[in-house]
Amino acid sequence: MVKSLQSENKSIKGQLAAPPSPSHQKELSEGVVTIKEDEFEMLMDLRQASLNQKEQIKELHRDVESYCCEVENLQNSIEKLIKQNKELLRKNTSLQKQGRVLIQERAELVRRLQQMEEANFELRRVLKDTSKEMESQRVSYIIGILTLYVLVHFRIRTKEWMHHASH
Repeated sequence: MVKSLQSENKSIKGQLAAPPSPSHQKELSEGVVTIKEDEFEMLMDLRQASLNQKEQIKELHRDVESYCCEVENLQNSIEKLIKQNKELLRKNTSLQKQGRVLIQERAELVRRLQQMEEANFELRRVLKDTSKEMESQRVSYIIGILTLYVLVHFRIRTKEWMHHASH
């Protein structure tokens, strides 16, 4: 757009700077005042258009600078996000490794717990068997003591009876 306006300005300047032809000069001298007013209006319009275009160019330049700053800020943000992403990926990898270790430790603890439960069950069975055996031995012991008591008591009574029978 700027280039087309610049080329249009050059062609108009060229037309204004070129000497007029003799026939054209006669026409011009008759209507010098009219043409000069028209040319002045046209020049003023061109000047105003040029000023407007310069202002548009400045505004576009400010927009471009603003966009450049935005792009730079976005690039910085992207770089920060890339760094954060790398750090998060590193942490994620570390957490995955820790998770695997924890899962392995848990599996080991579950295995040990099962072994302890099996050992506990076996100890209960042995205790139950031992308790039954001890109860049986205690009953046998009590029966033995009672038998001994009865025998001792019977001997004592027999001796007393024999002692009474001999007197």
